[in-house]
Order: sequence, then C-alpha cells, then structure tokens
Amino acid sequence: MKIILKVTGMKCEGCENHSKEELLKVRGVNNVTPSRKENKIEVDCEDYVKREDLVKAINENTHFHAE
Repeated sequence: MKIILKVTGMKCEGCENHSKEELLKVRGVNNVTPSRKENKIEVDCEDYVKREDLVKAINENTHFHAE
C-alpha cells in the first residue's frame, strides 16, 4: 500500500533523511521516499499501517509538520 503525506518544514537532504529514519521505525513500513521540493513523503507499507501513525511519527519526532 502507498500512503502520501503532505509534509512542511523539510529544507535539506538531512531533513529528508531524518524524516525517512523516523518513518522506517514504524512497524510495517517498507520504504520511504521524501521530497522537500514537493513537500511530501511517499510511504510504501503493509496494509495494516495507519496514516495516523505515520503522521504521529513525523509530528512527534521531528521539527516538521505532516498531514
């Protein structure tokens, strides 16, 4: 399953890497493709992963804002 999050606040490659690291900690996430230029993150994950858990991982563990 693919979930696309709108994320603001990523300004550099380090920001993208930090968001990717946090999302990969969520059980069931297989791959993460962040794009600071498009203000989004594509998450490839298992069907049981909830969008809310991904948003929470970004909002609570980074300085970025996910919707």
